[in-house]
Formats: sequence, structure tokens, C-alpha cells
Amino acid sequence: MNESQEDIDILIMEFLENKLSEKELRHFFEWVCADKKNEKYFFDLKAIHDSRSNFSVDINESWCRLEIKLQQKQEDIQKKKRFIIRCISSVAAIFIFLVGLSWYFVSNGFGIGEPETYSYFTGGAPGEVRLPDGTCIKLGANTSISYTSEYGVKKRAVILDGEGFFDVAKDEQKPFVVISGDQCISVLGTKFNVRSYPSDTVFITTLLEGSVKFVASNFESGKVLRPGEQLKYNRSNTQVEISVVDTDEVVSWLNNYYTFQPQSLKEILARMSHVYDVTFECLDTTIVNKSFRGTFYQGQDLSDFLDVIGLATNLKYEKQDGKIVLYKE
Repeated sequence: MNESQEDIDILIMEFLENKLSEKELRHFFEWVCADKKNEKYFFDLKAIHDSRSNFSVDINESWCRLEIKLQQKQEDIQKKKRFIIRCISSVAAIFIFLVGLSWYFVSNGFGIGEPETYSYFTGGAPGEVRLPDGTCIKLGANTSISYTSEYGVKKRAVILDGEGFFDVAKDEQKPFVVISGDQCISVLGTKFNVRSYPSDTVFITTLLEGSVKFVASNFESGKVLRPGEQLKYNRSNTQVEISVVDTDEVVSWLNNYYTFQPQSLKEILARMSHVYDVTFECLDTTIVNKSFRGTFYQGQDLSDFLDVIGLATNLKYEKQDGKIVLYKE
């Protein structure tokens, strides 16, 4: 069925106002999932809707000024990022190094009694940190990063717990090192993404530009990645898997989206558990390994996310003992 732009706008507005019937709701999600442009159009408009408490439901009046409002939204996002940076820049704390990292610091001449360590934590919203050498790090939700006052003297080393996108300033004399758990990533100047939350079994490194060398404490030699490659390191069995991936999908979170093309429900829930800072448990062992495709907006409510999962899988959900359990009736 061919629908006019006005029909689509009304459908979106009624979804945002919780006015759709179950049949209309299924039609809405079918439209959203039919094309990436549909997904982007919906999430852009939802972002505007969520950011404006006096949002008008008059379609003809509201959407004719869409371009202006989208620009305003981008400006609001930039202001929020600057506010996060100002807030986290005031935090400085002494950090006790993890025992699992001692092998690296000792072998590279780092003492245990360094004068000071600067630590930053994003909380529920992404943030950004710029290091003294110009290296820019964009941090995902509930992510912490730290570096010592010796940064840039002999080496450039940071400790990451969570997800970060690194745009590293080039310095051939001082390699840049990311340490997370028992893994170590060494580069000279490049762009790459690391996802390594402490609760994750699999740590993921994705290279966009340049080259990186991946080393773990139990490796005899490192693994070198080329642009477009992704390395998955399983901490439980120390297995490494390298594959070619769509890097735009991996770093979609930088543009306020989480894109899955396609991935298993287990992987999607694991990814989004860090975004919402909750634990998901799926009791259906069959559907949890099935693959799904979709895009979620960074500011999307947890209930909205669960409703989408429910419509795609026919799973129900409820809160139990501090976690969200998904099940089939």
C-alpha cells in the first residue's frame, strides 16, 4: 500500500502519543524496519519530539519546519556533550591498578606509586575526553577511562572499562596504548573502536583507519588488524576471531543510534544492557540465538526498546530481582 508523507507523519505522531491499536502498531514497525531511511526519519523526528515539551501535534504546521528543528536538535546535542565534558573534567581520583594489569606496567617501566591518576566516568550518557596530546576519545554510556600524570612522558597509556572510539594523535616516538582487563592494544596514530565492559565475556576491537596491534597477557605474539577488520577476544577460553565488518554499524552509536545488521537476540540484549545499565535474561533458549535486524535511538526509553523486542519476538517481559526477564507465555 502506497502511503503519502502525511499518512506516515500521522502514523509516527500517533505512535509517539501511544494512540495506535495493536494492528496499527505492527504496521508502524513494519514500515520502520522496511528501509534504513524510514528508520532514520522516525528516530530523527522522535528525537525532536522528546526534546520539546511543547511539541505541536499539528502535522501541517510542525513538519514544514523540520529542517530548522533538526538543526536545533544537533545544537542541543553539542551543548550536552560540552556540559558532560565540563562535568567530568572536574573529577580526579587516585586509582588502584587492577592486579590483572600489573604484567604490562612492570614490563614497561611503570611504578605502582605514580603521583596521580585522572579518572572519568560517563554515567548514563555518552561523553568525550581530549587528552593532552590532542587524542580525542568518545566514550559510550557507563564507561570509565583513566590515565596517569606520566601520560606523554615515555608512553601514552590509558585504561578503559566500557566502550570508546579513539582518534589518536600520531606520535611515532610514543605509541598509544589502550589497556582493558588482560588485553592491550598498541597504535601509533589511527581510528578504532573498543568495547570491553568488565561484565562482558567477549571484548571487541574494530579498526577504521591505520593499524593496531592486539596483545593479551597469555599471547606469545600480537595480532595486527587492518582497516575494516574486527577482533573478538573471548576471555573465558582466550580464543580470538578476526573478521571483516561494516564499520559504520559498529560506530553508529557516535551518531546517537545503535544499529544491528543482523545480530542474535543474545548479542543485542548484551549490547543494550550497557546502554540501559540493566541485566537482561531470556528464558527462551531457541529465540535468543535467532538473528534480528534493527536500529534504536540513543535516547529511547527502556520500555520502548522492550516493546520493539516483544513485537519482533512475541516475548513478554517482567522485572525480577533487579533484572529484566524475557519469556514466552
